[in-house]
Order: sequence, then structure tokens, then C-alpha cells
Amino acid sequence: MKRAAAMILSAVTLLLCGCVIRPAAPSDPAPFSFFPAMPDPADTPLTGAAPPATVPPSSAPPASDPEVPDITAEDPAEPPLPRLNAEDLEAIGKMLEIEEGCISVGYLDLVTGDAWYYNGDADYPPASLVKLPFALYILKLCDSGDLDMDARLELKAGQIREGTGVIKLEEPGTEYTVRELVELMLTVSDNTAFKMLRDAVSLSDYNRFCRRELGINNITYQLMNAADCVKVLDAAYRYVFPEGFVLPRTEPEAEDIDGELPEETLPADSPEVKVLSNGEFLRDLMRRAKYCLIAAPGCEILHKHGWADPAYHDMGIVLCERPYALAILSDRHSGTKDDVALFRRVSLAFYRSGGDPAEAVGP
Repeated sequence: MKRAAAMILSAVTLLLCGCVIRPAAPSDPAPFSFFPAMPDPADTPLTGAAPPATVPPSSAPPASDPEVPDITAEDPAEPPLPRLNAEDLEAIGKMLEIEEGCISVGYLDLVTGDAWYYNGDADYPPASLVKLPFALYILKLCDSGDLDMDARLELKAGQIREGTGVIKLEEPGTEYTVRELVELMLTVSDNTAFKMLRDAVSLSDYNRFCRRELGINNITYQLMNAADCVKVLDAAYRYVFPEGFVLPRTEPEAEDIDGELPEETLPADSPEVKVLSNGEFLRDLMRRAKYCLIAAPGCEILHKHGWADPAYHDMGIVLCERPYALAILSDRHSGTKDDVALFRRVSLAFYRSGGDPAEAVGP
């Protein structure tokens, strides 16, 4: 009875906020496009696009993402083992119910597969969250030999995009490698890098990748939800850690057999320095990505942030003793200190919870 009442309350809240609930996808879904059909792709902005009619716009989107405090460096502590139980989830749900505006959360225990969602099917303009699944697709094309990480792409005038990024400051004709474009697309959320890579591959093949490898049937360029984000994070985790993640233990520096300390680390340009695999490369980029809103003191966080009117999101993989994926989507596009504090409260609630594994709950 309580569960039914909670579901009705959540549905009413969503209707009042203007978020969209998508119906469940049919078993044999009709073809879809991650990017909407357009007569000229060069005319389509990558951020700040007009939101769906069901999500009311407010003020114009920011031209670029402003600095966001680095909340991951605060309160250093030993990483806990986050295993949520029903009591934890009920407390988190009550906390979310009193927040203003639309908010959705997706959580996945990457060890057991236990999942929990709050408004998991509510759709939002995804902003730059779409760059993570696209980066994963590009890296897999390079793995298969269908694309070369060192291939050079030339910037065209029609590919320059406003908003976040640095390539927009360069002249047409400037060349970048695929590796450089993926790095800029994820670390500084470069919109022009995203456009250059989009123009270099088949978007129909990308759509097929989303369906078959990510298990996402309904995702579009203009809509994304917390359930989608968790699937993307799970795929990224499996790509970066095909054997699973093991928290490294700090050991005292060992002496060699002659009692001398090991030699200094090789310089970065040494031919003996290990070249990162594409999975290790993705981990490094997600770790260095700007504007992390997910708090997990003492843990490494691999994330992707998205911000465009009316959307303010973050999704990330928290690497601790028991790694988990967390996606938080909202319509708090102002990016104020209160908005940042909301993400901190929600993410810390998952970080600090403990107990028995939660029973998997559908979105």
C-alpha cells in the first residue's frame, strides 16, 4: 500500500514539474535516431538546443560551463562499502521528495548488479551527457580497426560550435587527431570536437550500437533519463575494467636486492613508457573531466557532466571497495551553490549508506 502511494506521489510530482515519462519500449522497437533528422547537420547546435515542449524553458543557457567547486577533494576519508538496504533507499527517497523542481536518480552496484531508481524514466534534455556514449562508440571503432586514433581530421567552418570547448577559437583547416578530439570532448566537453567526430562516422551505426551494446532503445539527442545513464555508465565500467575493479592497496616502497631505492620514474617521452590502452585512456579522461558534482571523499570518480537550459546533470562511476554507478539528473540549470549542494547531498547519501545489498528495483 505504501509503495503504491509513493508511486502515485512521484507521478503527480513529475506532472507538476514538467518532466516526461516515456512508456516502456516495445519488444521490437521501431528505428530511432540518437540525433534528430536535420537537413543540414551544421545548423544544429550541440548545447542549449530547444528543449521538448513538455519541459518549460526559462532563461537562456549559459554560453559555457562556469567553474564548479571541486567537492571530491573535501572531507578525506576511507572509502566505505556502499551496500544499500530498503531502509537506506526509503530515507533517500524521502529526501528527494522534498526537493524543489524535477530530479531523477539512478544507482547501480557494479559488483552485484543491484539497482535503484527515483523517477528513472523521467526525460530531460541531456546536454553534454550524450558525449560519453559517443566517446565509447568511437573508442570501440578504434579497437576494431574501423577508425584510427591517430587519424587526422580537418576543422571545417561549418563545424565550429559555441559553448564549451577550445577548438572554436582555432581557424578552419586546423587538424586534430581522433585521440585529441575524444580527449577534448570529454575533459572540457568541447562541442566542436563532438561535431567533428560526429561527421566522421555513421550515425545509423551509432544508433545500432546504442541498441545492441548499451541496451538503450529509446534514447534520442533531445531526451535522456537516469535509467539510460546507468546503462551507459555500466558499459563504460566494463570497458575500462574488463576484469572488474580492485581497490589498490598502498604498500611501502620496496628496496631492491642491494638495499637501494628503485630508480626514478621514466620521463614521459621515454620509449619505454607504457602506452595506455583505449580503456585506460577513457578512465584517464573521465577522471580529468571538469565540473564533477558527485561527492565521494577518498574515491576516484569517473564522470561526465551536462549543463544546458533546462538541464543540470552529472553521472559517474565511484571507484571504491564496492564500485557503483550514480546518475543525477535535474532541471536546476542555474548552477548555483544550492544546486551544487543538492548533488552533494544526494551523492553523499549513497556514499555513506551501508547494510545488506538492496533488492533490485525497476526504474
